[in-house]
Amino acid sequence: PTLGDALAATSIHGMAVSVTLANPHMVDCPLIGCSAGFTKITGYTREEIVGRNCRFLNEGCDISPVVRTKLRRSAISGAEFIGVLMNRRKDGTPFHNLLHMTRVRVGNQSFILGIQADVTGLDLDISDGSGHRVEMQRVVDKIFESNINA
Repeated sequence: PTLGDALAATSIHGMAVSVTLANPHMVDCPLIGCSAGFTKITGYTREEIVGRNCRFLNEGCDISPVVRTKLRRSAISGAEFIGVLMNRRKDGTPFHNLLHMTRVRVGNQSFILGIQADVTGLDLDISDGSGHRVEMQRVVDKIFESNINA
């Protein structure tokens, strides 16, 4: 990982919301950091996920080819993705994961920022993602603030 990776990952580590950061410039777009909220939702520790592509969360889950294509395009192009995915916790328990994924820039490097929420059992209308976008902007602001003060 680069210094930029370390600064960006450190800035999200203690956040209560579930946040992941991936480096799209590395082979297979590995996670470079996660928040405490992510470890709470999934049961995985930071050490277990860093260096892995986040698709390990949907091993054994039924994800449509259309959704997989949208996720892949988002990772490659930086386009925003908002959707609910079936994922599995470390203990194998399935859950519905509301994922908001987008590209962010920190300095001269871009990252993929993911914000997740366990929405299992909720009847959710994600057609208006404005509330989630506010949370996304808060996370991005915290990353920039941490890097400016570093």
